[in-house]
Amino acid sequence: MVVLISGEDAELRDLNVDGNNLAVDCVQFTGSRIRLRNVSAHRSARDGFREGDDNVAAVYNANVWEAQNLYASNNARHGLYVHDAKPATDNQGGMLLGMDARNNGGDGICMGTSANDTIIGAVCQGNSGYNIRLSSDSRAHTVIKSY
Repeated sequence: MVVLISGEDAELRDLNVDGNNLAVDCVQFTGSRIRLRNVSAHRSARDGFREGDDNVAAVYNANVWEAQNLYASNNARHGLYVHDAKPATDNQGGMLLGMDARNNGGDGICMGTSANDTIIGAVCQGNSGYNIRLSSDSRAHTVIKSY
């Protein structure tokens, strides 16, 4: 990843991240109570924004995250991917308020193994996959005024 936030109670704001087609996510966050504000992520060879980890052995708690005014475009996979590789998810209770996810190679927003997250005001268009996908491993999400 270009930017990794693994601590607790951290905030990333007012930043443009260019993945430069590196084989990583632009912004990955795995800590509790992480806040992202006015951040854009472009041209990653994986995901623009990634909440969680693919490593089953990883020890983290990525609950109660909050993101506002995100922009993800031209990433090889998803604009925002919320997924935990562990069977019991540590990705829950998140809030996404306003996101522009366009022209990504996968979904605009993909909710994998995760629970109890809220998405409000997301605009997803021109993505190769779904604009917003709630996978069979996700549960109890709320999506309001988004497309």
